[in-house]
Amino acid sequence: MQVKTRNKHILLQAAIIFAVLFGVFIVINSIATYVRFYDMSLNTIKTDSDETKRHARDMFLEYASLPWLLDYWQENYKTLDVSRDSIDLAKYAKLPKDLLLNSKRITPEQAESFSPELQNLFAEMCYREIAANLDELCKVQNLHSLYLVEILENKDAFVFYYKGIDEAVLGDIFPFDITKHSVIQEMYSTGRDPENFEIIQVKDYDVTHKTEELFYNYSLLEHRDNDLCHLTVSFLGTEIKEFTIREVMKLAGINILCFVSLGVILLLAINSLILKPLLKIQKDVKNYTDTKDTPVIVNGLEEIKSENEIGRLADNISTLAVELDHYTTETGRLSAEKARIDSELSLAAIIQEGVLPKDFPDMKEFKLFATLDPAKEVGGDLYDFFMIDDDHIALIIGDVSGKGISAALFMMKVKTILKETALSNRALSLNEIVTKANKLLCDGNEAMMFVTIWFGIMTISTGELVSINAGHEYPVIRSGGGLFEIKKTRHAGPLAVKSKAVFTVEKIILKPGDTFFIYTDGLAEANNENQEQFGLDRIVNSLNEKPDNDPEELTESMLQKMSAFVGGAPQFDDTTILCVKYFGK
Repeated sequence: MQVKTRNKHILLQAAIIFAVLFGVFIVINSIATYVRFYDMSLNTIKTDSDETKRHARDMFLEYASLPWLLDYWQENYKTLDVSRDSIDLAKYAKLPKDLLLNSKRITPEQAESFSPELQNLFAEMCYREIAANLDELCKVQNLHSLYLVEILENKDAFVFYYKGIDEAVLGDIFPFDITKHSVIQEMYSTGRDPENFEIIQVKDYDVTHKTEELFYNYSLLEHRDNDLCHLTVSFLGTEIKEFTIREVMKLAGINILCFVSLGVILLLAINSLILKPLLKIQKDVKNYTDTKDTPVIVNGLEEIKSENEIGRLADNISTLAVELDHYTTETGRLSAEKARIDSELSLAAIIQEGVLPKDFPDMKEFKLFATLDPAKEVGGDLYDFFMIDDDHIALIIGDVSGKGISAALFMMKVKTILKETALSNRALSLNEIVTKANKLLCDGNEAMMFVTIWFGIMTISTGELVSINAGHEYPVIRSGGGLFEIKKTRHAGPLAVKSKAVFTVEKIILKPGDTFFIYTDGLAEANNENQEQFGLDRIVNSLNEKPDNDPEELTESMLQKMSAFVGGAPQFDDTTILCVKYFGK
């Protein structure tokens, strides 16, 4: 047997499996961590933007005159100097001192009572104060944008304040489709600040024009007639992603460090607790395979002290080696014994075959042929024929119960007793012969064996055939040149069962051309692979294919058809056939 070389190592395989599982874990864990931190970041944005929005709103609402200011800014934005670059402080000196110190307390009614010049300076000063504070808020909070707009009836947006990458100034108007912003629609329809912010995909503001996410948080500042004024705070999504990725990378690094350390410890443990003992077992088993030295492998495996499955494996291999040694010794003894028995069986088969007559009578009045095919080396079937006198021939076929040596020995006993009984006193009738032989077979039959027989005596000159059927198969006879038919005769019980058994003699007259065919149940009960029996119908049909053939041709044809029917199915019973064709004088 060719030994297959295996070069893969368990430790390497375990490391690969661990690495794959670890990689899968890292990927799944990183995705889960990213989602978790991303949600946390969104919540943080929500909290921060709510706080920023509240501060910005408070800056507007600190001014009691805000409704008036919003109207004035919207109507007179072209005359106001709200530039953030330079401030002419001298012109604000025209404002009354009380107005300068208490600008936030001025009511809309008070503002309305001012002169046009004073109204203009007051509105301009308040705008600059609010814008400066909002600019500082944007800088501190690192906002993407912060703006206050009013949605007009034509769905355009009027800008009051806009701080961001793409800055707008007071009075700018840009198209704004409120139907594309469900959160703003909800805010305007309910008159309350929305609970959720809005995430919008937009083109990035840099030259790469990448798609970015912007997070918008809205606050309804004022309802004024049909115009709606709201404050918006926005954050850039890049910062959230960068923060989330940083946190994921940190956690992934910690996981990698932990898993690498755990993997090294685990692999070292596998090597120490499993691989080293297995390599020891492998080495000892290979040595045993080469040398068949049982004490060496037993002593070697005793060095493995593990009290786990590896230790039990070593103990089991030691036990197996000892048992295999005993088995090998016993197998050798049994092989020698079997060879001796096979030799004796072969000799018994030769002896059994030798006691069966092979020289068939060469007479013009009839032709006879018989054959026996044992299922094992020796069998329990028998056939016999012998001349009682010049005008009478005895024909016998039988089947002993059981198989093997015991059946073969009993078969020889039956054959001997039947022949000696028939020839010792030629004046005995067939009934007397069978009755006497039955008593002799019953005596000393402690094994309780029995035999079914068909015993016939044919008068050669007349064709008269007298017979006794002791539990045997029915014969098949061709009469008057017709076809073969089963001849159902009266049965008696088998021989060697009851010493006082009564037997019935049947008589037929064979005419020239008639053929007599008798067999054992091994032919009728031969099974094929589908457990179907050859059966009486196939026996009769086979004989009737060429009914004029002589006994030997009929017998050989029958055996061929049975063999083709059986195929490869094993047979467990002997097959014996005896055939006689009568020609007369």
